[in-house]
Amino acid sequence: LNHRKGAIQTELDRFFADHLDDDTPRRHITKSACIQARKHLSHEAFIELNQRFVDTLYSHQSNVLKRWHGHRVCAVDGSQLRLPREIALQEKFGCQSAIPGEAKQAMGLASVYYDVLNQIVLDAQLVETRESERYCAAQHLAHSKAKDLVLYDRGYNAFWLYTYHQELERKFCMRARVDRDNRAREFVESGKAEAFITYTPNRTSRCQCAEMNLSDAPITLRLIRVDLPGETEVLITNLLDEKRYPAHEFKRLYHLRWGVEEFYKRIKHHQEIENVSGKSVQVVMQDFYAKILAGNLTAALAIAGHDCLEKTQIEDRPHYRINLAQAFAKMKQYQVKLWKLTGDSLASYLRELILLLCQFIERVRPDRTFPRKVSKFNKRRYWMHYKCTL
Repeated sequence: LNHRKGAIQTELDRFFADHLDDDTPRRHITKSACIQARKHLSHEAFIELNQRFVDTLYSHQSNVLKRWHGHRVCAVDGSQLRLPREIALQEKFGCQSAIPGEAKQAMGLASVYYDVLNQIVLDAQLVETRESERYCAAQHLAHSKAKDLVLYDRGYNAFWLYTYHQELERKFCMRARVDRDNRAREFVESGKAEAFITYTPNRTSRCQCAEMNLSDAPITLRLIRVDLPGETEVLITNLLDEKRYPAHEFKRLYHLRWGVEEFYKRIKHHQEIENVSGKSVQVVMQDFYAKILAGNLTAALAIAGHDCLEKTQIEDRPHYRINLAQAFAKMKQYQVKLWKLTGDSLASYLRELILLLCQFIERVRPDRTFPRKVSKFNKRRYWMHYKCTL
């Protein structure tokens, strides 16, 4: 949970020196003792701790937590993670090989259910690399709430997933595959800003609905046109109320999905989630779910910090937000005390930590864009902008 970046022994020495307030250079716990002890720790402990933390955070219905038309805006997305080249990991998660004859690389699929407005991971999975992202999405929905609005990229389109949202009474907004969806293509050619389309399942969709024990009745959905420089996007949604959800708001709404892409950037570069501390399946699972929980703890303090900043910011002046890379670094330095303080001492320490995070801010520049530079020779794994927080 302490954003481990260095060698295990170095981390142990630093952690226990901070935990015991011991300034004398000494070795409290050996690396071997730690490795042996963690074999008896289930990674499910971190999953349960994260779920309890998330439930507690949202149970207070705080005005600090952001909403869109009363909805908690969530995004589902997956990303491949590079894992150590070990037989046990290859058997558990599977392999990928980009070039024929190249050594196989163990890979795992990470999938998250992410609150994009508050930067909290509501649910996370680390599964086999070839697992379907759609089925991961269906499992994430078990952690959804009645007021959730789920954003999806193209690739999640499936009739059974539309139906699943309808049966759970969950709202969604999904980018259509115009090249594969005849209804969406006809809608683009019509030039309309929005339309209501009834989708009827084909034979494959009916079989999928039967496998998932879902209804295969036709569904009426709303298609919304979003014009971008050089292309036209089509959004599919079951938000059918045109007055409450006018079409012109959906471009900015769907842009919020980029928050989950930013999450993967942070967790891969700032938290270095692929930099695991062992080669066994158990250790990889421990590291993954521990860093999800650690990231949520940092994001929660950042939420409190943003509330403090908004109270001091002047309208029509540039707005600022907390730099999360610095927040991760400070949490590594100061969060050790969080595990031993209680009561008023803990509350006082948290206030001081939040005020510290408020000193590391960056200006919010809405609608800023940069052209993507794509090069097959650009193989760098680490970037100047994403420095290690060690």
